[in-house]
Amino acid sequence: MIEKAVSKGVRVYAKTKINGKILTENQTQLFTETGHTVHAQTVIFATGYEAQKEVKDKNAVVLSSCAIATNQIADQAQWHDNMMIWETARPYLYARKTPGNRIIICGLDESTGYLEKRVPMILNNRDKI
Repeated sequence: MIEKAVSKGVRVYAKTKINGKILTENQTQLFTETGHTVHAQTVIFATGYEAQKEVKDKNAVVLSSCAIATNQIADQAQWHDNMMIWETARPYLYARKTPGNRIIICGLDESTGYLEKRVPMILNNRDKI
């Protein structure tokens, strides 16, 4: 998607820390850690949950999801047709095979209002999975 966007004229500033900004109705100025200024009409913050530090969206919810992977499993004959298993209750769980003969199990999303509580919460959910 990034390559397609760049081919259409989008400028990408990967891994760029923004130290300040000026937002007006028609223009945005972003000041980078390296002293550069980026001028734009439209800005996309592709930072995952960390975007809430920059873009205060009242409708956004920060969720943490847990994922574990097994060691390589030599005999996966019991895994029918490489299907994904999806349990749709809330919070959901899913499991799938990887190309490296592992199984990944993910889910148990929970709201993370306080980021300092995130690690213990994820460790607890890892143990549940």
